[in-house]
Amino acid sequence: MARQYQVDRGKHTKFKVISRWTSYHGNTLGALALSGHTGRRRYYQPLIQHTPHIVPAYCYRCPFGRKPESCDLECADDLEKMILYEGPDSVSAFMAEPVVGATAGALVPKDGYFQKIREICDRYDVLLIVDEVMTGIGRTGRNFAIEHWGVAPDMIVCAKGLGAGYYPVFGVITTEAIHGAIKNGNGNFVHGHTYSQNPLACATGIAVLDYIDRHDLVTRSAKMGAYLLEKLKFLYRHPIVGDVRGLGLFAGVEFVRSRETKETFDPALKINALVSNLAFDKGLIVYPGGGGADGMRGDHALLAPPFIITEAQIDQLVAILDEAIGDISKELDI
Repeated sequence: MARQYQVDRGKHTKFKVISRWTSYHGNTLGALALSGHTGRRRYYQPLIQHTPHIVPAYCYRCPFGRKPESCDLECADDLEKMILYEGPDSVSAFMAEPVVGATAGALVPKDGYFQKIREICDRYDVLLIVDEVMTGIGRTGRNFAIEHWGVAPDMIVCAKGLGAGYYPVFGVITTEAIHGAIKNGNGNFVHGHTYSQNPLACATGIAVLDYIDRHDLVTRSAKMGAYLLEKLKFLYRHPIVGDVRGLGLFAGVEFVRSRETKETFDPALKINALVSNLAFDKGLIVYPGGGGADGMRGDHALLAPPFIITEAQIDQLVAILDEAIGDISKELDI
């Protein structure tokens, strides 16, 4: 859609999409090209097109060695540098997850980050695309995570929460300017799949949105998310817990060999899998992930419980995760 928009408005030279390292945007070749996770990309590297990547907004492992209280959002400035290196006339869009999910476990950017990203995109006539596949539809305590920073993107991609696990459904939300350029240009959006506009998927999405609205579950996500994040801080009692972070009912726990140096575990140990498998045996499902530190190293657990979770169930969730981390720590003799 971004490419057709540029062509239909006469900007034929704009075709590049910049994204970030430590990101995940999907498992097709085009989506893998935009993704910034070495472990997922390496097998298909000869097949995927070159796409420019900038550093992530990763406060715990700041690429510039800064602390959140003293940084000047150099990670956002990296976008402007990349646009200039690539040539503004060749850059069509910038894509990012408002809160990074699978590749690093709920990375929340510092306030001001997306405001600066929006300013840079506007300065160089670059579209801002936000990947809200994980964070959209209330997951972070707002309808869309990008709303936390008062930023209006040019496109929103949403999916998982829209179907609540009942049926596969996704959507792309865009502006009237983009819609109008395509409508008045080619007149037809040159893109389609057999199951696009599937009536069962659409009916499921409508039912989910209606239920969320009637029960005010987005507000509940914000409230219960604050409770979850506060309770998860208890896990700092384990030396292998380096960072606890999140927004709404979207939280991550990062595991390290040394909290002082933030040294990662050997990927061969598969710490994220050991913790998640043991938690599963005890009755808790978490999303294990690795590679957040450099594409290959780093371990974390991602938590995304149902919006209807209760405080008692959050207490149980934390207790089980606490047990699992404790048991693995004993095995590692840490």
